[in-house]
Amino acid sequence: MRSQMAAEKPNLHRILGGEARSASSYLDEVSPNSSTVIAVTVVADLPDVLAVLRTAALLARSFKANLSVDVQGTKNFVISPADKVYQMPVQKILDPIQVRLREIMSSGTQSFVLEASFTAASFLAAGSIAVRVHTGESAQRT
Repeated sequence: MRSQMAAEKPNLHRILGGEARSASSYLDEVSPNSSTVIAVTVVADLPDVLAVLRTAALLARSFKANLSVDVQGTKNFVISPADKVYQMPVQKILDPIQVRLREIMSSGTQSFVLEASFTAASFLAAGSIAVRVHTGESAQRT
């Protein structure tokens, strides 16, 4: 029964009228000057901000990208793949940021403005990920 179902499974390439190709063959079609910039700005609560920071740190490691984090009231820091801090557990890197965000919340802030961007380009040695976290009040003052 199972082999009969597998035999009836449609082939996506056949449906779309294309030939089966390996993933590496698509790389030949990428322009040597291609680039990507993804940026978002959202209003987020503390758990969401921490999730984005963890994800950014993990993506930076995976892509060997520079990670820049700017949290209101703290010194902006940049971690590059060459830094020893880059190899530390993500939670240990984020602990001081989490403490600062909890301090901000204790002053009555319920949510944060979170700006995140991911930049990658074939002509750059390394991409970059930037995360900026601030309160809505600080955005109105600037």
